[in-house]
Amino acid sequence: MFHVFERVVVLINDIEKIDDLLKKGVEFANQHKKKLEVLFVHERATFSLPDYFFSSHATQ
Repeated sequence: MFHVFERVVVLINDIEKIDDLLKKGVEFANQHKKKLEVLFVHERATFSLPDYFFSSHATQ
């Protein structure tokens, strides 16, 4: 079966392996002449909701 793909997606969820994952992703995308998309998934939120959403103002 032959499948044509439009892009390469690298999903990163481990900081320790980021160099290897990016290197492999770039090489694969270049080899196939496709766009590279990088998704980074944090184990913890990088920011929190503003206090406004937890205050009484949000319910009015």
